[in-house]
Amino acid sequence: MAPWQFTDYLALVGAPAKGLPGVPRWGRKSAAVMLNKYGGIEDFPSAGETWPSALSGRSRLYEELAARRDEALLVGRLATLRDDLPLDCTLAGLAWPGLDESRLARMVARVEADDLWARLDRWRN
Repeated sequence: MAPWQFTDYLALVGAPAKGLPGVPRWGRKSAAVMLNKYGGIEDFPSAGETWPSALSGRSRLYEELAARRDEALLVGRLATLRDDLPLDCTLAGLAWPGLDESRLARMVARVEADDLWARLDRWRN
């Protein structure tokens, strides 16, 4: 399995510690077999009977993925690290501007979380 396939692997197998659900019945071996043969989830054949016969329980795996395909693709996108975001990483861009008191007060009032003020006092100065 290639590094670029890792997000599809996570989408199939899941990563509970990261909060990423997998597709039921899919494990490391079944995910590795399919990803090695077809590349990515989007490239899996739409007919389960064409999947490799060596794949244990292929009809069940097909049914589970067919039922949760959109969710698996979403998990794959969520597991993808993005490096194309326009971030200002200059020293000036990363400087702490301090709290916007009026904006924070509106938010605290809107969510009725007056208890936040005591916890936020330590950040004001």
